[in-house]
Amino acid sequence: MTCYLIDTNVFLRAILDDHKIQSTKSKRFLTEIANTEKGTFYTTIFVIMEIEFTLRSLYKFKKNDIADVIKSIINTPKLHVEEINLILKALVKYEKLNVDFVDCLNDEKNYECKQIYSFDKDFDKLDSKRLEP
Repeated sequence: MTCYLIDTNVFLRAILDDHKIQSTKSKRFLTEIANTEKGTFYTTIFVIMEIEFTLRSLYKFKKNDIADVIKSIINTPKLHVEEINLILKALVKYEKLNVDFVDCLNDEKNYECKQIYSFDKDFDKLDSKRLEP
């Protein structure tokens, strides 16, 4: 079976509805993959990170709205999202705390070390112990 990776811009065009042709194609495509046997559809944690960054920094979306967008992507039928459990755990922290999404991901992915060298004091709000170099 053929595998297809879906890139950030497909999701953003559908979310933002800011391009007459690409937004229409993206929305139709994302709806249709749920009903197709054409292949297997994937997206990566990097795509999710890029969506969060773009919506927050360029489009000034609120955290709860960004979390809702990410959840809707994750819940797209027949879309396989890399590291879905990691993303879901990080989203819980992201919504509750005033911490960047990537910091939440790093805190969750911390390879059992649970100690992070960083000057970023946001890690003090998370589970990992922050150490300074």
